[in-house]
Formats: sequence, structure tokens, C-alpha cells
Amino acid sequence: MRALRLHGPRDVRLDDIPEPPLRPGTVKVKVEWAGICGSDLHQYIHPAFPPD
Repeated sequence: MRALRLHGPRDVRLDDIPEPPLRPGTVKVKVEWAGICGSDLHQYIHPAFPPD
């Protein structure tokens, strides 16, 4: 699957990562649209701490 991930200050990459296994009691959804939250944008422009 693809994931947009923050690797460092002003370093955002679209990565191909393994799809996590579906666990009992969970569901899989197909994402049609996604957005970037204002706090995500703030973290990109003014990083206060390193990403996990």
C-alpha cells in the first residue's frame, strides 16, 4: 500500500509499505479521498519534535 509519511523537516515522501494484516474484529476500508490536516502542515513547516 502507499503511505504519505513525514521523514524529517520538510521531507514528506509517498512510500510503498507492506499492508498490515487484518486482525479479528477489525475491518478493511477502501480510501477514496484523503486530506492533510492543518496540524500536519504545521509539523511539516515548523517541526517541534522528530516524527515516530
